[in-house]
Amino acid sequence: MTLKGISISCITACLALLASSCKRPSPQARSVTPTLPSEAQAAASLPVSLPEKISFNEHIQPILSEYCYHCHGPDSGTRKPKDAPLRLDRPEDAFAKRENGKPVIIAGNPKDSLLVKLLHTDDPEKIMPPPESHKTLSPKEVALLEKWIEQGAEFQPHWAFAALARPEVPRKSSDSPNPIDHFIAEKLAASGLSMNPPEEARRLHRRLSLDLTGLPPSPDATEAFVKNYALAPDKAVSTEAKAMMATPAHAEHLARHWLDAARYADTHGIHIDNYRSIWPYRDWVINAFKSNMPWDQFTIEQIAGDLLPNRTLDQQVATGFNRCLATTGEGGAIGEEYDAIYAKDRVDTTSAVWLGLTTGCASCHDHKFDPISQKDFYAMAAFFRNTPMSSLDGNNAEHPPNVFVPASENKDRWVQLPGEIAALEKQLAARKASARADFEKWLPTATIAPETRPEPSLELAIPMIEAEGPIRGIFKGQPRDWPASPNRIDGPLGKAVVVSDSPIDLGDIASFKRTEQVTFGAFIRVEGEPTGAVFARMNRDEAFKGWDLYLQAGKPASHVIDTWQGSANKLNAPNPLTPGKWQHVMVTFDGTKPAKQAMMIYVDGVAQKSE
Repeated sequence: MTLKGISISCITACLALLASSCKRPSPQARSVTPTLPSEAQAAASLPVSLPEKISFNEHIQPILSEYCYHCHGPDSGTRKPKDAPLRLDRPEDAFAKRENGKPVIIAGNPKDSLLVKLLHTDDPEKIMPPPESHKTLSPKEVALLEKWIEQGAEFQPHWAFAALARPEVPRKSSDSPNPIDHFIAEKLAASGLSMNPPEEARRLHRRLSLDLTGLPPSPDATEAFVKNYALAPDKAVSTEAKAMMATPAHAEHLARHWLDAARYADTHGIHIDNYRSIWPYRDWVINAFKSNMPWDQFTIEQIAGDLLPNRTLDQQVATGFNRCLATTGEGGAIGEEYDAIYAKDRVDTTSAVWLGLTTGCASCHDHKFDPISQKDFYAMAAFFRNTPMSSLDGNNAEHPPNVFVPASENKDRWVQLPGEIAALEKQLAARKASARADFEKWLPTATIAPETRPEPSLELAIPMIEAEGPIRGIFKGQPRDWPASPNRIDGPLGKAVVVSDSPIDLGDIASFKRTEQVTFGAFIRVEGEPTGAVFARMNRDEAFKGWDLYLQAGKPASHVIDTWQGSANKLNAPNPLTPGKWQHVMVTFDGTKPAKQAMMIYVDGVAQKSE
């Protein structure tokens, strides 16, 4: 036959196979059973080697998953038959009585079990798996199912949920003192293989170093190991392993794998991907491995270290595990959406790391293959929605909430400082209380010396100490004079100008933006309860844009105005100034705070409960 003829024959066979898979043939069409080639017939008749004890997880579930679960498993969408669905993934369903009054699996009796009968039948309408699946169990797989049923058809939970049990070591399999080698030798023997001879000392040392530190060993260390290995191999390996496990490289090697699972990164991960200051968490993980921290403590501190009573700084740092996720500061991002994304990420990661489970499926529907419902998923997600962390990180390296972590060499001092500060504050308070009587006695006789070199940060300073002529001051660090009324009285620093007689025009000075921080004020002496500006910078033609310090029936008050009344602050002190007495009045304005917290009036250094 020509090559062309072979090609046509193969194509024709494939088309026939596709046609048969589209529509199930009638019994008449499938009444003739194809004859197996002689090799296949011989293989089917050969005896199969089976384990002495059949395990559901190890031997049976892989068979059921491959051949049966599509129609008789956890997926309700494909489960058959439609009128009475059968599940083989759960014992309560597999052993439930069916329409004939018997279960499909009769424990201890494979011969009468319908499951086994349908594996052997020649009826193409009943045989399992059905022909259209194009799957056929091997003789060994059928024998495993039969022996499993004969031994009682014991189901086992998923290995991740089963209690740990130490298996019996097959002692006859190897001369090695390492129990793991006995299991390996047993499996090799079952396949007609044997263990390799012990590794050459130099290669063994290199493997040991790469396994325990992630780094190749130094030549000198290898040569020393070779000499010790020649004298006492087991002791040399044990000693060298302990030495490597005591190195920082070992802790860093283990931490590297853990940080991969914790999705650690030094940047935010989305949008601009700016730097993220989270490296103290990395160091915490390294130190945890270095100190061989107990697993329960390692777990609790990373998941909830900040919620522990009397929490330490290190325990707060440990919760960096939940801050390693990718975050965004993109302007178009929707905060509520990212709150949900972050909570899902934390559930997925915590489940993968500590439960060894993929729970992400349950964010959309009940998990098909693990006992995790959608309700379970969002019940766990609720824990991670109770956080003060904002959804958008602002591309901030120190995206709050955060804690200050001192350098390692300053940690002890950092712990001591709060106690020392508290003790000093207590001493200061006691000193202030004991000196109060002397201070009250001195205060009426005190005089204030004029300041000849005002604070450089001051925009404007006018001491008003001149007995006559212009008043002199400092504006933006430079000396400046202003003409003033000759009517002057004794003031707290010298001779003070009476501004009610004639105002002083200071010029176009002291401009600030509403978003800035500013303080302004003066020594003021009133007669009666006057109303009017002490000083002001305000433009009537621009909706009174500006600011002032004024008196309203003797009460200090202030405005900061963009437009009146659309965007403005106004504050009134509750009490009038004392007539005939010099008093120090100051106004503070902080445009970075909310409007109701932005302004404050102080009289003689005491904050007023202003309206």
